[in-house]
Amino acid sequence: MMKPVHALTVVMTTCLLATAPCRADTQTSGHFRMDRVTIPATTLNGIRVDELSGLAWDEDEQLLYAISDKGNVVHIRLAFRGDTLAAAEPVQVVALADPEGKVPARKSFNAEGLTVQNADNGKRGDTALVISLEGGDRPTILRFSPAGVALEEIAVPPPLDDVRNFRKKKQGLESVAFQPQFGLLTAPESPLAGVPDNLHVVYAKGRRWSFARYAPDSRLKGMDVLADGNLLVLERSRLDAGASMTPTLRRVDIKSCPADSTCATEDLAVLPGGLNNFEGMTLLADGRVLIVSDQAEKDRQDTTLVLLAIAE
Repeated sequence: MMKPVHALTVVMTTCLLATAPCRADTQTSGHFRMDRVTIPATTLNGIRVDELSGLAWDEDEQLLYAISDKGNVVHIRLAFRGDTLAAAEPVQVVALADPEGKVPARKSFNAEGLTVQNADNGKRGDTALVISLEGGDRPTILRFSPAGVALEEIAVPPPLDDVRNFRKKKQGLESVAFQPQFGLLTAPESPLAGVPDNLHVVYAKGRRWSFARYAPDSRLKGMDVLADGNLLVLERSRLDAGASMTPTLRRVDIKSCPADSTCATEDLAVLPGGLNNFEGMTLLADGRVLIVSDQAEKDRQDTTLVLLAIAE
């Protein structure tokens, strides 16, 4: 699904996942207006809503999907008050299951990346979730129903299909997206073995694109496809020793990037340091951006959604 994006002024709204309406405290700093809401984490159907690591927006259903490291899919209904995110209400949580409907061990479905298919075609009821799984004996991408049942496996493009090419076991497949010309795109959060340390690489069947990392330790945490076919990526880095993590939104020009060259990038927004452990990202149909924090139960922090409106 492709969405418009504009530059450069960013308005940021935060809203914690909860079944109660959001209440915002507004702060303005430079290009940012930050509306922060603190609401405790919630449990639905006996499943705690936490460790969210991927987002995808379903325009047809007007529904936000989120996946968790624990192998759960959360359906979230958003409410807006003008341009402000007023509420984010989890309405359903389901555990990812195999084609027989059986829920495997958590380590089998350590979900990281998420995108959707058939989510903006004017038809309801035909959405499919495409999820990348980290860990296990081999990198895996599966297509699921919104109810969390596995439908089929999708081929992982080489060299991502061999776990031995990853530098560390926990730095596996991180992001997935569909691009109309190139098909399925996926990327690890850190460069593979043999790839220069200063480059991120996005892979498709028979193609790859590299671009300079925002910072030496930058991790690629999410991506989506813009209206012009280029990429919007979320990176997270620690800019100074001992500093908090800094999320950065960047545009990567893959459409005009020659083979075997480094693609041009544009930094759209460097978010304030000290925000939570932001992991997943998705574009809404109007070009606004949602990112989510990956807070574990042990962190004793609430899960946070951030809405970014990038003004013309």
